Amino acid sequence: MKTTEQSLDNSKSSSLRDALLLAAGLILLHMPAGLPAPLYPLYQDTMGIGPGIVSMLFASYIAGTIIGLVLMPTAVRSRYGLIWACLLSIIGDFLFILATGALGLFVAHILQGIVLGIFTGAVPAALAKLDLAQLGKAVGRITTSANAIGLAVSPLWSGLLLQFAPWPGELVWVIQIVATLIVAPFLRLPSHVNTPTDSVSVRGILATIRRGRSMPASFIVGFCAFSSGALLSALGALVLRDAVHTNNGALEGFVVSICFILSAIIGAVKWRSNDLGMVRIGLLWVALGCFGLAIGAYVGILLLIILSAIACGVGQGIGLQGATEVVALEFDENSRNKAISIFFISCYVGTALAALGVGSLINATGLPMGFGGFAFLLALLGTVGIALSRTQKPYLITR
Repeated sequence: MKTTEQSLDNSKSSSLRDALLLAAGLILLHMPAGLPAPLYPLYQDTMGIGPGIVSMLFASYIAGTIIGLVLMPTAVRSRYGLIWACLLSIIGDFLFILATGALGLFVAHILQGIVLGIFTGAVPAALAKLDLAQLGKAVGRITTSANAIGLAVSPLWSGLLLQFAPWPGELVWVIQIVATLIVAPFLRLPSHVNTPTDSVSVRGILATIRRGRSMPASFIVGFCAFSSGALLSALGALVLRDAVHTNNGALEGFVVSICFILSAIIGAVKWRSNDLGMVRIGLLWVALGCFGLAIGAYVGILLLIILSAIACGVGQGIGLQGATEVVALEFDENSRNKAISIFFISCYVGTALAALGVGSLINATGLPMGFGGFAFLLALLGTVGIALSRTQKPYLITR
């Protein structure tokens, strides 16, 4: 009897350790998405790249993420798939250090995006197979918010190093390389994760998404949440430098980080509401935040931009939680995970197209006008989403 109890305790301890390591890996490998944000003004000065190119750099990162999500099933056939992904991330880190022009930065962004796509798809699948019963709800909340935590920490960390440390633009990548080398050996997937699963028809999932009662508003909040975050990550520091005339990497990193910090905190809180209620509230906050960003970019008011970034973060946390619940409730247990993956892939695709669009807009109109114009369009789209959500019948989310 004691042997059985000890075996169960050992299994739970092993699952807890694996879950925390996977969460730490997801946080660490999400950081390259935000680390360049305060560095873009430096790249602009040293490499001669314009804001339009910066926006397209972020689009290439999102494109890499989509590629990684597609490659994920192949990558995790081996227990060492995440370790190989870490090595690919290290190559991307070195490219950021060695890059002398836009081409090197494009390749680095694509590689880091591929790594993020693999981790984003593999980690939730691994966690779903672990025995986390009675180990505390905190583990699930931490892992759920791991991506937002990585995005929240990285711009602030990068900005502080840029402002106060030696080797501007390089030290942050050296530290990232060392941290990845330390964590990588512990990211071997548990042996029981890669078990075969029943085939689920993607065509059937897409058909359900098209006819779902609550889907339009959910996809709009997903698009607006991802796009507003991408707008701040790609161009926030440049707008502060150009419109507000800041020259402080730490401040610029903080403004970008505050959005993702709020998204991580709000997204980890359990909200007792119906699904469309959360989607509607999220859309309202994101729309207000984007409208504020548009005005802030035009008139150059730092406080307004900070408050708007906060509003976007709150909206992202609430809206994405509600939208994920909407998608989950439309599908049975066999197809739910794949449906949620399709939802997030569609958000990434939309964000990549948006980044390319805002890049073209900036080339035609200039940075403040292009940034503000795109933020205003997101605010209008959020308003449309609110109107659509009011015509749909909500589900009740019970937790």
